[in-house]
Amino acid sequence: MAEILFVNSTIEHSLVMETNGTLLLGTLLLQEGFDVDVLRLGDVEGYQKDYSTFIKHFTDRILEMNPKCVSFYTLWTHFHILLRVAKELKAVRPELITVMAGPQVSSTAAEVMEAMDFVDYVCVGEGENTVVPFFRALLRNGGEGLEQVPQLYYRKDGAVLYTGITATPCDLETLPQWDDRLYLAQCSDEPMEQLTSPLYYMNIDVGRGCPFGCTFCSSSLFWKRRYRLKSPRKIVDDILHWNKKFGIRSFRFSHDAFTVNKKLVCEVCDEIDRAGLDITWTCTSRVDCINEELIDRMVRSGMDRIELGVESGSPRMQKIINKNLDLNRLSEMVDVLLKYNVEINLFFMCGFPEETVEDLSQTLDLLFEMHDR
Repeated sequence: MAEILFVNSTIEHSLVMETNGTLLLGTLLLQEGFDVDVLRLGDVEGYQKDYSTFIKHFTDRILEMNPKCVSFYTLWTHFHILLRVAKELKAVRPELITVMAGPQVSSTAAEVMEAMDFVDYVCVGEGENTVVPFFRALLRNGGEGLEQVPQLYYRKDGAVLYTGITATPCDLETLPQWDDRLYLAQCSDEPMEQLTSPLYYMNIDVGRGCPFGCTFCSSSLFWKRRYRLKSPRKIVDDILHWNKKFGIRSFRFSHDAFTVNKKLVCEVCDEIDRAGLDITWTCTSRVDCINEELIDRMVRSGMDRIELGVESGSPRMQKIINKNLDLNRLSEMVDVLLKYNVEINLFFMCGFPEETVEDLSQTLDLLFEMHDR
């Protein structure tokens, strides 16, 4: 029986799909002597086939594991499933402690606690500096000290309370590698020829936070618009860890806005070159945070793909959603990236409440224009 069971939305047994946040928090708890396990949606048959049956089977699996506490990592794509599972768990075993954390619930924490009495706690925002104090107070000290845990929603005498304490951002340089006990068995069937293929991209955390304030995105709420990047040496050490452990040669640098600080990005490229790494990598950015000089430098250090959020082809919607891109610059940067043979993934959105047919038409026109370049 695990004291703490982390539930996340991973639907495939693959290093590509593993959730960095969950495994980091689990590792920190293991280091403090807690008994921790992880359950993924993909661990139970029937996902995307029979919703009601899957919910029952997944709930039954959790009950069989008999944890004291279940902590759900919430992403918007699976939030409804995790809430349903939490509700079913509480109906069968009311004494089971349910915790919600992650980007989706961080954006709706007060509303979730008020509307859903089957959720006992909501932990908001970055968790590395709060996870140990929270579970120590909850499971070791009988609830004593919960009011001192940063960014925590909890219940007391039927009322929903919030500690209101701001968490200190974690030191990215000291974050550990995942503990093998939390993921290795699930990923052990991946063949070596797949892991070492240049087409196999593994996500690695290179930093956090985006300084922009797009209205549709939870990043500004979750990371408080603080742009942080790991040191070049730490990023290279992380790459070397996974390269030596599994032979992985291609990486996706997980960061909402990797290229915001061009000087730091160039220092990362320099460190990759100094280490003699034969790798390829991809990152996420915006067209107003790249230029040809930076693209050239990143390509020379192995960057072969980039993901750019465009969202809307309507100048009106760009202002409404506070994206504020110059769409003419999109065409310019796409041409430069194609010149350097970089694969480009452009992300568009539709369905904004203020969006008109004309706005959508402009988005589709831009999408097809970029596709045909």
